[in-house]
Amino acid sequence: METGSNISSAAAFPIRKGEDVITAGNTSVTFAHGYGKPPSSVQVTPIMDSTGVDIFVTTIDDTNITVNTDFAQPGNLFFMWMCS
Repeated sequence: METGSNISSAAAFPIRKGEDVITAGNTSVTFAHGYGKPPSSVQVTPIMDSTGVDIFVTTIDDTNITVNTDFAQPGNLFFMWMCS
């Protein structure tokens, strides 16, 4: 369910943002950020009730970002992401 868009800015990279999901039974998802080198800033924000769930970035490379949670989810965990 990845969606994304670009927003122009004065930053070294344009701001990119989108939504993704860690699907039920999983602890992570990896998605492309589209820069060709690691972004300098990445933010993830759950867009549903995530009380008691930690959501965090573990890998940022030239192509992808990996977002994790601390345990396998019983249902889908949707989140927004933004990087620059």
